[in-house]
Order: sequence, then C-alpha cells, then structure tokens
Amino acid sequence: MTSGDVAAFDERFVWNEYIVRSLLDFRDRLDPSERRDLDRCQFIVMEEYGAVHAINLLGSKENEQSLTTAYGRHLQTARGVMGDDLAITHFDFHNVVKFGGHDSVIREMRRLETIVDHLDRFGFTMCNANSDEIITEQKGVFRTNCLDCLDRTNFVQDILSRMALEQYLLLVHREWTMSSTLWSYHRELWAENGDALSKIYAGTGALNTSFTRSGKRTLAGP
Repeated sequence: MTSGDVAAFDERFVWNEYIVRSLLDFRDRLDPSERRDLDRCQFIVMEEYGAVHAINLLGSKENEQSLTTAYGRHLQTARGVMGDDLAITHFDFHNVVKFGGHDSVIREMRRLETIVDHLDRFGFTMCNANSDEIITEQKGVFRTNCLDCLDRTNFVQDILSRMALEQYLLLVHREWTMSSTLWSYHRELWAENGDALSKIYAGTGALNTSFTRSGKRTLAGP
C-alpha cells in the first residue's frame, strides 16, 4: 500500500486543495450585502437553537489547516456580534485516532472541559407527557464539522448524543444507563444515520460505522 502527498498523484488532495483555495477568500470576494447574508446564516441557527458551540474536527495537514484558519477567523468575526453564545473547540480527530485509536476519541471528548461544560450548560428539553408542561428546556446545540461532514462528524455526534442521553437518564431512570440493549440500539441508530448520509453524498456507507455499531473497527469498514 502506498500514499502520496503530491497533488498530481492524489485526486482527493487536488479536490480538497481546490476547495480550500476557493473558500479561503470566499467571504472577501462578497459584496457587503452578501457578507451580511452569510453572517445571517449563523444568526438563524442561534435564533432557532440558542447558544452554539462548534466542534471543528479538521486536522493539521496543510489543506485542512487552511480551512481551520479560515473557519476560526469567520467565527471570531461572528463572535464580535453574537458574544459568548458562540464558541469553538478544535479537535484533530485523525491525530487522536492515530495515537490512541477510536476509543481515545471517546475518552478525550468526555474529558474536554469545553465540551463537558457546554453540555451541562445546554441541558435538554423535558416535558410532562400528561400536561405538556415544559420542565426543562435545552439552551444550545453543538455544531460539528469535518471536511465532508460525514465520517468524523457522525462519529463525534454519536458520542455527544450518548453523553446528553446519559444526563437525562440519570434524572429519570438511572438504572437505564447500564442497559446494554439501550446502548446497542443507540449505536445502531447513529450507524444507520452515518451510512444514510454517506450514501447520499458519496454513494457508499460511512467508514466508521463498524466501530459505532460494535465498538470495534473492522477491515471491511462499514
């Protein structure tokens, strides 16, 4: 097996580099009204869901690092208007997996203060099924992204979903947090979600769903 870092021999790198070069100065090439529309997209998300904490899973390779820089610059500009309700955590997914495997991603996400603190702050929505009375209301969301928002993104969203569900279960049915059946269904749900999205965009199943389903990465991938 070989791999190449030279653009001429790696079609994926050519495609990524083209996208990077197009995106880096994209905002600068817009006229003022178009820039306002672009910034408005973030406002719409926050108006709908409250605070937003972005989790950027891009790596440190040249093309992904360039996107991270541009993305961070855009969010910094947006924070000047939206304040502390908009924040970001940079998490090099591939680097963590390289040195500790997929299990290490789960461990790191569970102990990152920026993630845990925002998860506690955001909470969840709970209502009385009989009276429809809202008991608690969710105050924010995580916005997760990688390069194509498929494999890495779905893997981390599965982790966040479990962490949030654990919070809820500890209040209503603590013993359910130990249910192997419940978590098996939960893993299957997110694996199916990852496969469905990947098939729409790439025509094949997601690469990380074997781990999502079973907790083990297989040679077959999905």
